[in-house]
Formats: sequence, C-alpha cells, structure tokens
Amino acid sequence: MAIRRLKVSNFRSFNELDVELGDFNVLIGANASGKSNFVEIFRFLRDIRKEGLRDAVALQRGSRYVQNLRIGATEPLTLDITDEQDVAYEVMSTHEEEARHFVRVNEMNYGFSLDFPANDRGPHADNWNIQRDSIVREFSVYPSRARDDNRENPGKLIGTLEFSAWREKNILKREYRGDPFLIELLGQKEDVGHFDSGLFPMDSLLLESRLFTYLLTGKLAPPFSTIRDPGIFRTDARASQRTQTMRASAALTESASNLAPILDRILSNKNSRKTLLSLVKYLLPFINDIGVQNQTDESSSLYVKEAFTDETRLYADMISEGTIAAIALVVALYFEENPLLIFEDPDRGMHPKLMSRMVEMMKEVSKDKQIIVTTHHPEMVRYAGVENLLLVSRDEDGFSQISRPADKTMVKRFLENDIGIDELYVDDLLEV
Repeated sequence: MAIRRLKVSNFRSFNELDVELGDFNVLIGANASGKSNFVEIFRFLRDIRKEGLRDAVALQRGSRYVQNLRIGATEPLTLDITDEQDVAYEVMSTHEEEARHFVRVNEMNYGFSLDFPANDRGPHADNWNIQRDSIVREFSVYPSRARDDNRENPGKLIGTLEFSAWREKNILKREYRGDPFLIELLGQKEDVGHFDSGLFPMDSLLLESRLFTYLLTGKLAPPFSTIRDPGIFRTDARASQRTQTMRASAALTESASNLAPILDRILSNKNSRKTLLSLVKYLLPFINDIGVQNQTDESSSLYVKEAFTDETRLYADMISEGTIAAIALVVALYFEENPLLIFEDPDRGMHPKLMSRMVEMMKEVSKDKQIIVTTHHPEMVRYAGVENLLLVSRDEDGFSQISRPADKTMVKRFLENDIGIDELYVDDLLEV
C-alpha cells in the first residue's frame, strides 16, 4: 500500500499542489521553501484520524494558520489522496453454487473540503463547514483461482466495480457502481444503504469516526484501515539522552524521546536483538553492542559499547547526538509497523561518509514501506538518485510548489555532461 497522489489547495504555504509519489521520495529545497509544510499535510491527516478535526485544526494553531495566510477564508481548504491498495480475497458467487471469484482492491480515493467562515479569522478559530467528504474504492473481479496461482496474474478480468461513500450533512450514503450483472453476481446491491444518526456530527469528517473502516467498506470489501497512520520522525537526540520511563508508548515517538524502552523491548528478543545490532553496526561500524540499563524506579537509559572503549558502557548522555539519531533511524525503519515513514532531516549530526549507507537502507525498506525524507544535505541528494528527488520552491507569488528535477531538460543536459546532481543542488541550478 502506498499514497500515489496527493492534491491539496489552500493549506499552509501551498495554493494548489498536485504531486505524484513513489516508493522512495526525497524532498529538497531552500529554507522556508515549504518542505516542513508538506510534512504537515500528513501530520494534519494523522491528527484528524487520531484526535478529530477540531483538535487537528487546533494543533495547527487554528484555522488561520492551517490555511494559506494570503488566501485565508476566500477559498476552501481541500485535500485528496489516492492510495494504491494491495488487498485481495475471494467471494462466493450468488449464481453458481460454491463458485468463487477473486476480488482485488485497486485503489482508494479519499478527500474532503472545508470552508472556513470569513468573519471568523481569529488565530484559534475553529468554525468550519464541510463542503465535501467522500471515499471511492475501485475493485477488479476475476474468476476463481487456485491457491498457488500467481497473485500478480489472476487471470482474465471479468469486470470492475466502484464503491462510493459520501456525506450529505449528517447522512452517510453508500453505493456500488458498475455492471449490474457483476453487482448481482457478487450478491451486492447498487444502493448499499444510508446511515442517519449522531455518528457524524456536522463539524467532523468521516475519517475521524470510530466506525470509519466498518461503514465505508461495504459488504464486498473486508474491513481494514483505508487511511493509515504515518510514522513521522524528527529525532531530538537530547530527549533520547534523558532517563526515560519504562511505561512509555509501544511505538517510537516523533522525537524518539522513548528510544530506551523501545530498544529494551527489541533487545529482549534474541532474533530481533541480532537483527538490530547487525543493522546498527552496518551504519555505525564502531558500535560493538547496545543495551538498556533499567532502574528500580521504572526508568531506563540506553548505552552502547564502542570499539574504542573495550567493554566500557557509554550511557546516553555520553553518546553523540549523531549516534543516537542513527540508532533511532534504524529502529524506525526496521521495527516500526507504519507502512508510511516520514523523516525530517535524518542526516543531522551524521558524517557525510555514512550517507550512502543510510540512503541504501532507506531504499531497501522502501520496497515494503513508502518513505518520504526531507533534507538539505548534498550527500543525501547525491545518493538518493535524481528519479527520487522532489524539489520544493516558491513561485513568484510566494506559494510553495513541487517539481521533479528529473523531468527538466537543462538538468538532464547537465547530468549528461557528468555534472553531479549534488553539485546542481549546491549551485542552485535545479530550478533552471
């Protein structure tokens, strides 16, 4: 599963944004170009899902700051996501006894539009109207298949279906669209039904409903989370250097402030311990061992053993910030379950010679998890590959925009003449 397209309007520094994403995406650009605001799109979605729209807007310091400051309430805020899905299963046919059909979910499109009243421009305003709130999922239907069939080649396509769900005020409407015969074959109805209740308050989105997954799937698709919580990380090594409570969250926090208890859990398993040490030593060859010192007051502190210091333990407050950041990166990449991982400036405090290994790790993990990285470091740009770069810049009106250097004629010519992509980035020639 991966987010393949993101469309946004009137959000922070963006006026209109329409960008396609790959498995591995490296955002580059000058200071204040809009890289952090791009990450905020995903943080905003995550907060809506976890905390609700009202709190998500408040976490953006109110509607004034969630919108573009120049556009304000004159235009709605819109957000649309195309999510490539990888869900496949079999269903019973209603026409033939014991006959089954293979159904694949191709993609999911979710979007909403918010209209903020023009007369409410306070910095912490939280009034809005939901103009649009809808989801569409596309399915392909194939003949039944043997268990050992190749999932990538399921056979001749029978047809496609589209499942839609949308809000009209506090009423949820759902329906299937497609060949009526196919809908009947799979035992569905075009009009799936409506839900009219207090489940959908006027100032909330479908995305934040606890019944989001159940109500939006329909009978054809099994329940599963259609909008996944992204793992967003901006490691604060100083927070990781402090003694941490063992009762911390089971997931690594955004700043990696609970790195010690997370490591304690990983190291308690023989296999995961071996994997962790191997990965950390590949990135940081001087590390011989990692451990966690647990205290009687249920607090903990991480330590390492370095090749330079024999068996002496170096505790968190004695370890360099770059070393802690690198360990946190390995944990986030290989031990967190988020299918989308976002790293803000992961190169901070890391020596340029280690950049190639870090990027290599990210590319490896991006085969299974989608990766988004923001960076200023030329070495990151050098090893990322021009095909994975997204350049964030400001247009003449001050709005953030995103382009692909790989698509620009002059950039192609420079590269053909053996000028490195990192050199073009340093000399500010990627916008030519």
